Amino acid sequence: MPITVAIANYDGRDYLSRLLPQVRAHGFRHVVVLDDASTDDSVEWLATQSDITTLAGKENLGPVGNRNRILDVPSEDIILFLDNDVDLLGADGAAVLQAEFDRHPDAAVVGSLIVSNADAPAWFNWGYDVGPYRLGIQAALNRIAQVHQDDPQVMSTVRDLATGVVGHFEPIEDREVDWVGEMCMAVRASVFRELSGFDPGFRRFNEGPDLCLRARQLGYVVRFTTSLRARHLDQRTGTPEGRHAEAMASSRYFYRKHYGITDEALWLKLRWG
Repeated sequence: MPITVAIANYDGRDYLSRLLPQVRAHGFRHVVVLDDASTDDSVEWLATQSDITTLAGKENLGPVGNRNRILDVPSEDIILFLDNDVDLLGADGAAVLQAEFDRHPDAAVVGSLIVSNADAPAWFNWGYDVGPYRLGIQAALNRIAQVHQDDPQVMSTVRDLATGVVGHFEPIEDREVDWVGEMCMAVRASVFRELSGFDPGFRRFNEGPDLCLRARQLGYVVRFTTSLRARHLDQRTGTPEGRHAEAMASSRYFYRKHYGITDEALWLKLRWG
C-alpha cells in the first residue's frame, strides 16, 4: 500500500530542512511539497532536493487550498498530509501507517498522536463531532482546565464532565473517533478524491473535522493511532488577529454548513458558551 507524503509549506524553508530527512528516515519514498506561494527561498532550496516533487503555487490559497493542490498530481494509495512545522517521532512511520490501514480496511482517515514542544499531548488532536451543545461545554471546560490544570481534584471533575464531549481530556489510546486534526492526517487517496478534497470554503481551521464528517457520512471510519507520532513546532504564520478572524470565519462556515446556524446565533454561542 504505497504512500504519498504531501507537505504543506509556506515560508518554511528552515522547517523543511528539518522535516525532510525525518520523512526519508521513516521510509517514505514519494514526497510532494505543496508550496503556497512562499516569499522565502523555499522553492529555490527544494530545487536542490532531487527526490522531492514540488508544486509551487503562483497564488497564496491558505492551508486548505494549498493542501488541495495534491488533487492535481498522481498520488499513491494513501496520502499522508503533514504541515511543515512538525517533527516525525518514533521510527518506520511508513510501515506503521501501512499496518494501520491493513488492520482497519474500513478506515478512510487515520490521524496521529500530536505532542507539543513540552511532549504533552496536544489539545484538539482528535475529538467528537462538534455540535452546538458540545461547543459550549468544550469552551467552558477548556477555560476551567487552563486555570486549574495543576489542581488534581478540579481536573478529575473536568475529565468526568468531558467524557463523550471533549476528546483531549480522555485517555490517549488507539480508537475510532469522529475527527482527527489535519496536521498529520493520512487519507485513502480514492476517498480524498471522492470527497473532492478539503472543502475550499475553509481557508484555515475546521477543514479536518469537516473532511472526516463527510467521509463518515459516506460510511467510512476515522481512526486515531498512537503508533504514529509527531511534534508540533508551531510556526504560526500570519498575525494573531488574522488567525483569530480566520478561526471565527471557519466556525461560522462549519455551523452554517452542517447545522444551518445563523451568524447571529453562532456569535452568541461563541461569546457566551
